[in-house]
Amino acid sequence: GALLAPTDLLARQHAATVGVLLEGSGIPVTLLTGSLSGQGTRKALDHIASGQAAVVVGTHALMSERVVFSRLGLVVIDEQHRFGVEQRAQLEAKADASPHVLLMTATPIPRTLGQVLYADLDVSNLRTPPEGRLRVRTGIRPPSDTDELWAFVRREAADGHATFVVVPAIDESEDDGSVAATTEAERLTRLLPDLRVGLVHGRMKATERDEAVGRLRDGDLDVLVGTTVLEVGVDVPRATVMVVEAAERFGLAQLHQLRGRVGRGEAQSYAALVSEAAPTTAAWNELVLGRRSPETTEQARLVALARTTDGFELAEQDWEIRREGNVLGFDQSGLPSLRVASLAREADRELAVRARRDAESLLDDAGRLSPAEAALDHELRAGWLRGLWAGEVAAGV
Repeated sequence: GALLAPTDLLARQHAATVGVLLEGSGIPVTLLTGSLSGQGTRKALDHIASGQAAVVVGTHALMSERVVFSRLGLVVIDEQHRFGVEQRAQLEAKADASPHVLLMTATPIPRTLGQVLYADLDVSNLRTPPEGRLRVRTGIRPPSDTDELWAFVRREAADGHATFVVVPAIDESEDDGSVAATTEAERLTRLLPDLRVGLVHGRMKATERDEAVGRLRDGDLDVLVGTTVLEVGVDVPRATVMVVEAAERFGLAQLHQLRGRVGRGEAQSYAALVSEAAPTTAAWNELVLGRRSPETTEQARLVALARTTDGFELAEQDWEIRREGNVLGFDQSGLPSLRVASLAREADRELAVRARRDAESLLDDAGRLSPAEAALDHELRAGWLRGLWAGEVAAGV
């Protein structure tokens, strides 16, 4: 089995958790990430190729050509929305036969919902948070009106709580004017001289990133400024505030994941979206209550996030904003080329679900067409439908 995670930190956490779960079973767990030493990497690759590594947990390193699995039977992809279609296919292709595949995410991307309707995926979902968790309160501020926000961060720190501040870039860029982690950490150090401010980003070594998150978890930092490396695999129960600057530059799934870094303890937690797309306070209230429509797609994402903490509901909102993508190809956004239907229409989605049920009723327990459907089987393998499909593939449709 192989478990793929998007970050070094999350992969290490998974390896430790799975190791505890399998303790005493005689099933070894092997970690493979880009931060391993040369000797550690060679040892892991040898164990994977020989079959000694029964369970492998890793990052994108698992997709390297150097990784050869002995008998890959199960692929688990955590934070599915962080990986492209081709990346996921690369790992599955390392199996001699089609492996079982489990995709996990708190924020199903629109393409995933399309795959569910097309019967490409079965779905199980956990719709309720862990017991004792409070709903994270979400608000929005324009960059010019954040004095009250930083005063609130000071009050939370005085109560022993921590704050994340996430920005879209590591360094400043003259091209797009992005808020940068390095300069924002310096600015907040000056703005909040009574608080301890740390920094984390993707160019730091994995051990340095782990250390920074650990200091926040242990109470040695009050504020941690970072990029989207904080999006997944960060568990700091004392963190109660998530500030996302230039929030309009993030996707809806990213914003939901970032918000999920707080509210992991028993204290009330908050998410503050700082954005140029922020309307006036009065207009914001009207938008959240559904009394007026968002003016831009950026505003629509922020409003959707404020209205709900349900990942599936947000995925449906995301679907409405950017559609489900080309389910049979490699694109993850845009509207698919269907002959007579659109999954953007509710009636067609209901029809797709009915079609899925009918299709499944024709299959036996092994997923093959039953003998009673010999004519349909011949048509799909050698008839007009097969020719049509082959023609569309050749034409790039």
